[in-house]
Parts: sequence; structure tokens; C-alpha cells
Amino acid sequence: MPPAWAEPDGPVAVVTGAASGIGRAIALRLRDDGIDVVAVDLDEQGLSALPHERLTTVVADVATAGGRSSIGTAVGGSLDYLVNAAGVLRFGPLPNVTEADWRHVFAVNVEGLFFLSQLLAPRLRSGGAIVNVASMAAKTSEADFAAYSASKAAVLSVTRSLAFELSPRRIRVNSVSPGIIDTPMQDVFLPELARQAGLAPEEFQAQRVATVPLRRVGTPEDVAAVVAFLLSPDAGYVTGEDINVSAGLVTW
Repeated sequence: MPPAWAEPDGPVAVVTGAASGIGRAIALRLRDDGIDVVAVDLDEQGLSALPHERLTTVVADVATAGGRSSIGTAVGGSLDYLVNAAGVLRFGPLPNVTEADWRHVFAVNVEGLFFLSQLLAPRLRSGGAIVNVASMAAKTSEADFAAYSASKAAVLSVTRSLAFELSPRRIRVNSVSPGIIDTPMQDVFLPELARQAGLAPEEFQAQRVATVPLRRVGTPEDVAAVVAFLLSPDAGYVTGEDINVSAGLVTW
């Protein structure tokens, strides 16, 4: 059953990075909440696995003007919500980070988010909302993640700026900072970090989980639940904020 805050004719949300991980969980949660979702990703195969009811898929690269334009075309008219969940990760020691790596991370994680928000903000109805997916990496220090951490810190800054700029139209802008979440992105870097530490991946992950106060890895659905709250009228007096979804691993 749609939540009480869903409009009778169905509100519309755009969710980027929707083919897998956190973005996928958000798209499915909003769809289950009675929202018509435009699910965006470069991964056509991943998008094709999503259910079709109340969900339209768009294969597009948020890092390019052409990709963002195709998203705008797919949306058509007005919308209510935008969730910028698309993100990429590059990691490695300082000598190995190339200009191409740095620019690609910022092109997707920051420029794609900002310019898609710029494109779609005029279409957001009064009372709408934007949620950006940042990361605990924006608030913590860890070797080998300089480009990714810097890009997610920029997401926090952009979120605050957009919140102030769009507030006259009663459009709220917030972000979430996931902690250790079981996603395909984690699967990319976990084996390499374990190798560098001289540990089996399972042992390395166990050590990471031991640092989490609630002693468990989060799920994409944990993050999606917080995003759904931030989009809803229950968060109607919340804007310009970042909410950690890290089980206490990060508390500021």
C-alpha cells in the first residue's frame, strides 16, 4: 500500500546509480512506497533486472551533458524527488593516482550530481526534495582513498549550497553518508585492501566489522530507508543536513 504521503496520481522520482547496490535499493524502496521511479544507470543489464511496474529505466552517463539530457527527456515534465546515488570508486597509493582517475571520480561523483541537479531542479515541484549519497569517507581519514574521499566531501558541500539556494521554493536538499555497506562497490576494493594487509578477505572484513558499534555490516536497504524518510513529509523541517548511516562508526 502506498504511504499516506504519496499523491493519488503518484509522485515521480529520479534515482541515479539504480542498477545495483544502494541506488537499486533506493529505487525499489521508492517504487514500493507508491512512487513512479525513473531509474538511471550505465549498466543496461542491471537495469533490465529491475521490475517494470511503476519503474522506467534510462541508460545514461550522468558524467556527460548528453547523458544528463537524456535523463531530462525521459522525465518529460515535472517531478517530485531526485536521488543522486550514482558513484564510482578509484583507490590506490598517492604515486599511482592518475589525473584520469581523479577527473573520472569527480566527473561522476560531483559534476554529474551537480549538473543533473541543475538540470532537474527547475522541474521539481514545490515541496519536493533532493537526496545526495555521500559516504563516511568524506568524514574519515584513510590511505589510498584521496580522490574518492575528496569527491564525497564535495558532495556534502554541494548539498548545503543547494539546500540554501532551493529553499525559497520549499525544496529540501539533504545527504546520507553510508558506512560499511554490503554492495558491489565494496566487493571491488575489499580483496585488494585485504591483500595489502596480508589477510584473507574474510579476516579483513571481520576486523572492519569489529570497529562498528552495532557489530554488523549495513545493507543497501538500511540506506534506502533513511533516504525514503528524507524524501517524505516526516522530514519536512530537515534541509542542508547529512545523516550518517554507519551504525555509529561515524557520529558527526
